[in-house]
This record gives sequence, structure tokens and C-alpha cells, in this order.
Amino acid sequence: MKSFLWTFVGLAFCAPIVAGMPNGPYLAWMATGPNGNIATSAISAYFLKPKGKDEFCGEISRSPVLVIKALPKGLDASLVENGVWNGDRQAASNIQTLLKDYKLEPGPGENLDGVIAFRTIDSEWSELASLGVGSLKIRRQRIRNSRISEDLVAGFCTIIPPILRK
Repeated sequence: MKSFLWTFVGLAFCAPIVAGMPNGPYLAWMATGPNGNIATSAISAYFLKPKGKDEFCGEISRSPVLVIKALPKGLDASLVENGVWNGDRQAASNIQTLLKDYKLEPGPGENLDGVIAFRTIDSEWSELASLGVGSLKIRRQRIRNSRISEDLVAGFCTIIPPILRK
């Protein structure tokens, strides 16, 4: 696979300053299974593709960030499997703590808003799921493997956790 996995994939565009509107969303990404590399490439391409002045997933947004490689220490496939895919509340709470404690920059930087996970279910389907820092509710979206490149972004955009930072 090409060196398509960047430490941070972000959008740099000029966005108007809106009082009370935080930057973001800031999300961690974890993809596993046979289609994980395809999904990571497709979502990375979306983050790098030039967009409208301040559009991200059809909404007003400022400087969203997707963390792919430099994940919070301790956030691994096993923890995501238990907390996101298997619904283990303690593991999900541990994920939230790791996301809240992670800083995008040294010092008083911003923490992550949530994690988006991707996995292959079977030969026909894959699935996206998200866990945000403000709720243990898991949002899920299934995607046909034959349409990953086409449907991944739409699925991704439907499960983004809310930005709760001020």
C-alpha cells in the first residue's frame, strides 16, 4: 500500500470565525479487516480533497482533523473491538478517557471528539461505528463491500459524534 497513512489528515481552508463554534471535528480512525486499507485510503482522500470554503460532511465546520497513525496510547484494535463492536461499557469508557486526555498539540491543545471504527463483517458487508466523548451511545452504519469507495464517506458523515468542546 502506498504511504497513504498520514499522522494527521486535516483540511486547511479559510473558514469564517463564528462565535462559539469550535474547530473540528477531531476524530481518531481505526480500520481493521480485509477492507481496512481500502477504507482508510478512501476516507483519507475525502479529507484531502478540496472542499467548499467551510464545508465538511455537508455542514459548516472549521479545520476537521482525522488522526490515523498517531492514535492515543492504549487505543488499539482490542480495546475498540471490546468497547465499540462488542458494547463493553467499561472498555467504551476507557476509550472516552483516552480521547479526552489526548492532545493534538503539546500544551493546552484540543482533545479528540470521538473515534470512528471500520471493520469487515463478511464477504458482502462492512460496518462503520462511532463513539464520542459525551455519550456511550454507539452509532453504526453498514456499507456494501462492493461500494466501499462510493458509500464510505456518506456512511462516515452519518455517524460523526457531536463536538462537545467549547
